[in-house]
Amino acid sequence: MLFGLLCEIVPAKFLVLSGVAGQIGTLIILVTTSSFPWMIVQEVTEGSGSAAQLLFFAYVFQLVPRDEYQKIASYVASSSLFSNVLSPLIGQLAVIFLPLSSLMYISLGLAALNLLVGLFLPTGRPTTPPPPGYPHRPLRPHAGHPSQSPPPFPPPS
Repeated sequence: MLFGLLCEIVPAKFLVLSGVAGQIGTLIILVTTSSFPWMIVQEVTEGSGSAAQLLFFAYVFQLVPRDEYQKIASYVASSSLFSNVLSPLIGQLAVIFLPLSSLMYISLGLAALNLLVGLFLPTGRPTTPPPPGYPHRPLRPHAGHPSQSPPPFPPPS
């Protein structure tokens, strides 16, 4: 919820990248320590990373034209779901050949690469509320609109 409120003030790109940094922090903690206080910090960094993933759609909304958003967002969502299905399968196969610590370092390297690439992405347009009186033209009811339908019962005489 905090990231959603911050998205109104701070550009979504920054919040998405801070979420990636949270994921990197999580992996660093998991690789370097196993003490209980650090595991509490790890929960916070993991939570910030997960919260920022949802803001990626706000970032996409800022980058693409409004009429293209639904199509682009569906591409992003489907690729995210595909990766969520594929990554555990690849992980199960990789654990056969590599120790878990090596896989954590690979994940850490890929997350760092993700952050590096994200730094070069464009910054989206600022999120501003619509102006008063938006939309500027009156809406015309379409053919299926209730005002275009005949009354359900004949008027009383």
